[in-house]
Amino acid sequence: VDIEFMVQCLVLANARAHSSLIVWSDNIRQLAALAEAGIMQPEDAENLADIYRDYRGWLHRLSLGGKSGLLPTAELGDRPAVVSGLWAHYLGSLEA
Repeated sequence: VDIEFMVQCLVLANARAHSSLIVWSDNIRQLAALAEAGIMQPEDAENLADIYRDYRGWLHRLSLGGKSGLLPTAELGDRPAVVSGLWAHYLGSLEA
């Protein structure tokens, strides 16, 4: 949810100046559009896309197994810290 929120905030904050941001409705392609528009560093967008894909994959496998969508912290590695750091970098200036 944090990645989805971050992407939507950046798209909404920059859509007026970069109409290419509103072409896609999915997070992966929106991240690519944010990088192409120069709003996000390409490596940051790809890193977030990779983390998002990892998490969605976990959720799908857990759901198919009839298990809870909560993951043990140990399985997440440094992903939460990466997302938090990028959140602070890209959304810190949007805080009022």
